Amino acid sequence: MKIITQLSDWLQFINKWAGSLVTNGHAPSRSTTVVNSVESNEDVLALLRENTADVIFWGSITLTIIAGVFLISVTRQIESWLDPLLHRIKKFAPFVMQITLGAALLLSAFYGALFGPQLALGALFGAKAGLIQLGMFLVGIMLLAGLLPRLAAFGVILLFIPALVENSFFALTHAIYLGEAVTIFLLGGAYQLVQSHLKPFVRLERSLELHLHKYKFILLRLFLGLSLITTGVYILYARSGPALEAITAYGLPTALSVPAGFILLAFFIGEILFGLFFMIGFEVRFAALAYLFFLGLSVLFLGEAVWPHLALAGTCVSMITHGYDRYTIGGRLFARGNLEPIL
Repeated sequence: MKIITQLSDWLQFINKWAGSLVTNGHAPSRSTTVVNSVESNEDVLALLRENTADVIFWGSITLTIIAGVFLISVTRQIESWLDPLLHRIKKFAPFVMQITLGAALLLSAFYGALFGPQLALGALFGAKAGLIQLGMFLVGIMLLAGLLPRLAAFGVILLFIPALVENSFFALTHAIYLGEAVTIFLLGGAYQLVQSHLKPFVRLERSLELHLHKYKFILLRLFLGLSLITTGVYILYARSGPALEAITAYGLPTALSVPAGFILLAFFIGEILFGLFFMIGFEVRFAALAYLFFLGLSVLFLGEAVWPHLALAGTCVSMITHGYDRYTIGGRLFARGNLEPIL
């Protein structure tokens, strides 16, 4: 009971913080608080107390899985079997990242929205929406083809600015686009069919790659974690009504024998945990595989569109191929020589 009480206090703090950010961030106003899903914000905390048994049951299962994955991951014999393969596929991670960003931008342009359907180009850019859409097509093609990828990434960074100005908190749910763009801009593309040959730019590129290359996936992990954490907070405190409608419509409360509100809270806590795991670099591959699984379930059973999730899915694949480095907990504390945790 003490754990539940502490978790409730923590959620109360998050509630006040998130409510302020969502309101000040001008997020879409279809539902600005949890009131539309439960009778009051206090009911969110009461829901935890009313479902103590479910919290303990599902929490215990989650902790058992995490512990089991950790023990398997650091088993020396399994590491010696799989690490040679895992080391060979690390080189593909930057390619996956660049292809993901390019493809995601092309789909965004095709659907006339910036990163997601809530950020319609017409609403953000007005009469200039058509020009911006054409620019997004061009930037996506440049990234996929390897044509001046740094310039293309800089274009994505510029595109993110109006989203932050218009919907500051909500835009952070798409922070993974910004993270991939910043990474490519600072460190260059994984492949470049055409690149700048101006001497000042060549020197700058070499200097950046020399000093910042080792931080490449730190940036990506931090932005991915930020994207997931803000998504969880946003869904719980700004879109709980539509989310609960979808959860109820697809019969998940009946199938799992728990209230719809509890499923929503579980989603929130899950997004926070996944985000933290990526940020600190703990069980990176397992977190990426698990998140891909739950992302697929949300598309299949909650009727969500596929294209807005492409950036998340592709980044998770990049995390699987890259795995650990010296700036992750797994790589720093549990690596032994050339062996690193497999999950």
